[in-house]
Amino acid sequence: MTLNSLGVGGIQLGASIDTVTPMAPFNSDDRKLYLPDPGPEVWFRYLGDITEIKGAEGGIFSARSVYFSMGNDRMINRIVIHPDTTHDKPIEDILKATYGPGWVSSGGMGNLGGVNTYTMYLYNSRDKRSQICYTKTTSSDFGIDEIIFNLVADAQNVLNYKLVFRSWAQTE
Repeated sequence: MTLNSLGVGGIQLGASIDTVTPMAPFNSDDRKLYLPDPGPEVWFRYLGDITEIKGAEGGIFSARSVYFSMGNDRMINRIVIHPDTTHDKPIEDILKATYGPGWVSSGGMGNLGGVNTYTMYLYNSRDKRSQICYTKTTSSDFGIDEIIFNLVADAQNVLNYKLVFRSWAQTE
């Protein structure tokens, strides 16, 4: 699978979900790790090979999961990739080589044990049709790393379609 301006491999923002194979509807196992918004009926999991996701300049990483959601028109409106925690090259470097320079923002969230921080990297595709957001966490208490693809012209879906990681869930 190769990263591109509208997603990864054959999973493309704005394309019909019927073009993606193999896939499965969001199910009870998925719900153990994620809270789907607006509901599980609009989310799907890609079941194909995600061991090599390629970016520009030879950057490769594997993913633990790839999810995507659909709107009322059955078109893909959001793609979420959860990269594996180990990879040869930093994900942000792979995304920068693929999409060009981005913006960086850091944040945190207080808790009794201290502050768990995260770094968010934002990129626009070269054609400016989509936005790619990579959130790199420093602790699973905050969540897991994720790469999210959205269409710039479809800002409403940024607010309405999300997978919330259940930080209290066990991950392998």
